[in-house]
Amino acid sequence: MTQTNNVTLAKHVLKKCTSAKIRSLAPIISENFNILFPLIREVAYYVRRTFTNEMLLDLSAIISGFCLQNENRFSLRWLAYILTLPDYPNGHHLDDRVFSALELRDQLLLAAKRKDLHRIKALRTKVDQLSEIDRHAWIISSNALTKDERNPILDHIESRGTPLDIAYCRYVKSGITSR
Repeated sequence: MTQTNNVTLAKHVLKKCTSAKIRSLAPIISENFNILFPLIREVAYYVRRTFTNEMLLDLSAIISGFCLQNENRFSLRWLAYILTLPDYPNGHHLDDRVFSALELRDQLLLAAKRKDLHRIKALRTKVDQLSEIDRHAWIISSNALTKDERNPILDHIESRGTPLDIAYCRYVKSGITSR
């Protein structure tokens, strides 16, 4: 069997186990994360669907190491997809170097989830200078701020922003994101 067939088979098995929520692959994923790294997309989906909180805590050290070693934006996006899991356990703490290795939008999502207001507030004066995707991530993460801090900035963005910026601002102001 060629290497291509092995990758294809591994992808197929991961997809099937993900859809069926089979956890028996979890120890194999944890022990062989470096070997399975070329399949990071499928691994990320599998981890998000099947891992328990204890499994996630064990895997977070491995993922953090890969974030520090990797400069590929595609790979970092999938690693961040795992690290930004909504139900991530409270005992999970990312090193600042790992946090800095992630893209700004992922940093903002993590900061909002952790209620790390300092990181969100640090960007409020620079929102106009952010790229569109990062600006939208900031708008969504601004939900962690109080209404008094958030609404004047969102009003400013609405008055000068694109139609999509306006839609994001109205979405956050409506309170739907806090439910």
